[in-house]
Amino acid sequence: MMDNLLVTIGVTAFNSEKHIEKCLDSLTSQSIDLKNVEVIVVDDGSTDRTVEVARRVLLESSICHHRVLTQANSGGPAVGRNRILSSALGEFVFFVDVDDYLGSQAIESMYLLALQERADLVIGKYVGVNRGVPKYMFRSTLARTDVGQVSLTDSMTVLKMFRTEFVRSLSLTFNPSISLGEDHPFALGVYANSDRIAVQGDVDCYFQVRHPREEGVNPHLTGRERDATDFFKYVHASFAVLADAEIRGSRIAEIARSAYWNRLLALDIPNRIIRTRGSIEHIEMARSLVGKYGALYSSSSFNDRASLMLLGLNHKSSAHVLEVSRLVRA
Repeated sequence: MMDNLLVTIGVTAFNSEKHIEKCLDSLTSQSIDLKNVEVIVVDDGSTDRTVEVARRVLLESSICHHRVLTQANSGGPAVGRNRILSSALGEFVFFVDVDDYLGSQAIESMYLLALQERADLVIGKYVGVNRGVPKYMFRSTLARTDVGQVSLTDSMTVLKMFRTEFVRSLSLTFNPSISLGEDHPFALGVYANSDRIAVQGDVDCYFQVRHPREEGVNPHLTGRERDATDFFKYVHASFAVLADAEIRGSRIAEIARSAYWNRLLALDIPNRIIRTRGSIEHIEMARSLVGKYGALYSSSSFNDRASLMLLGLNHKSSAHVLEVSRLVRA
């Protein structure tokens, strides 16, 4: 890696001319010495002025190490993130969504925290802008923790700072065929393989934004309702990552499995059943996942909501399962 290049910040963009300038401005105004920072923007076939704006902002900034890469539209961030990961020169790689922005001390505070215990991952405190964000996991700053000690599965995004060589050693990449929940396998791969995770809870690091135009919809996606098999692809991929961690002999792989089941049963699965109004197809898929990936073996560590959802899925009536899902998410 290039001497003194500490962090690569990777941004994937698609038709983002309205927001990319604010995002990049937050990167170019960091308190850390910018000669130690690299910024890579990957544009996914935008038809607006995204590329032009990105190049202008970076050229006018004090960041010497920057690249704006372009590619044909792939329909999601996976291909762009893989390009960022494979070409990053920084000791750490920090994935940032183009709609979001960083607090001015984010990189410096997170990097200095990483140095204390040689963290493989640093999660900076999230601030929600017109949206909710995980809060409990940031109740204190921790130089070293793991998925068994902190509710890391509250956040399954990759909007975090990863030690580049560690991630590469695990052969973690993003699967372009997964259009929803594509972050889960990547984040879970680190959670399941590392007990050197740092949490920066004292500095507002990452501002997650929901713009009014979005209404929670990724602009890459068409908005069509996906069938259960398509929707739950990320779950299969996540359990494959957990299986790989177990093969590697990770001592926390089983802990990560239990934590992930807690999340799926208390959040993802009931939300999906509610959204599809008790779709039999989605209920049957959830039951299949429970059986295939051994939820019962992890049930002793489930919270009350996860336990209730697991019990509810055993009921034959889809109306009953829907009612339990609503109760779990109430």
